[in-house]
Amino acid sequence: MNSNGMRPVHPGEILQDEFLEPLGISESAFASSLNEPLKVVNEIVMQQRCVSADLARKLSGYLNTTPEFWLNLQLTYDLRKAESNVVVLWPPKAIAASAKHASTKAH
Repeated sequence: MNSNGMRPVHPGEILQDEFLEPLGISESAFASSLNEPLKVVNEIVMQQRCVSADLARKLSGYLNTTPEFWLNLQLTYDLRKAESNVVVLWPPKAIAASAKHASTKAH
């Protein structure tokens, strides 16, 4: 989950749920059509691999989308994942007070 309350969605989930399943295409057949190893397609579907620019180009050509579609999905996923890992100390007064408290303990 992140700040908007939604979990990040990996491009592999979109590939599987919105394209492969509805079209009845197996990972193996799809990998062969893209001239990619099955392992690459499987790792994307399993959300263990990022969509590269080269792969985005191949996906877009086969699925009648754009490379930007796939790259934007990947970028959004990466940003949401990073967002969920960030600890923000706010407001600044709390940070300053914490630092002051720590420095007085050190003396």
